[in-house]
Amino acid sequence: MKIGIITLPFNNNYGGVLQAYALQSALRRQGHEVITIYRHNPIMPFHIRVLSSVNRLFKSIRSRKSMVIRSWATTREELIIEGHINRFIRENISTTPLFKNERDFAGLSVYGFDAYIVGSDQVWRSKYSPSLRNHFFGFINDADKTRRISYAASFGVENWEFTQGQTRECSKLVSMFNAVSVREDSAVQLCKENLGIDAVQVLDPTMLIEKEEYISLVERDKIAPCNGTLLTYVLDKS
Repeated sequence: MKIGIITLPFNNNYGGVLQAYALQSALRRQGHEVITIYRHNPIMPFHIRVLSSVNRLFKSIRSRKSMVIRSWATTREELIIEGHINRFIRENISTTPLFKNERDFAGLSVYGFDAYIVGSDQVWRSKYSPSLRNHFFGFINDADKTRRISYAASFGVENWEFTQGQTRECSKLVSMFNAVSVREDSAVQLCKENLGIDAVQVLDPTMLIEKEEYISLVERDKIAPCNGTLLTYVLDKS
């Protein structure tokens, strides 16, 4: 089966790139031909950067604890990170040519996909999604028989953020899906209460492949062992 994957624009996001790689790898192991839609990386608005930095500074002062204030990479650091991530994508993820505009989705029919999968990551979070409509396959003609599937799609939060208009449109579009799965148990409830659809909870695609596959990716680059410290990023205290 020929499958097109729709996920968030890659940006310089390790987790986003790894889940895209893992989903492709898992599907290929099942014998499918898989291509991920490669999308333009939107530039973070300057005022958002400023507000984020001010927020972190305020929290640091209020908590009176040592805290890293600088929340954005320098231009030099961004170029280094972007270079490594773009190389990883070129070497490990099959993609379409770069989509610079959400209207480019209308041309996907030339690929002759048998199915589309949207996911994983926060593809159904309105503030992160360049186009919620495209993430619910609104670019597909209603009479088109191409299969529509979500895999481990996430809303990113436990409360409903869609507008009334988005809820109406997405409810109609998701009713045409062949299968709906989400990443969190809270998302199962959000789908039922707001979209009128029964979704199932599944593993994030990064958990679908064996650890040996990740080890082989590291060994392929022949990076010398590091004797430095290990930095961990804990998203939730629990």
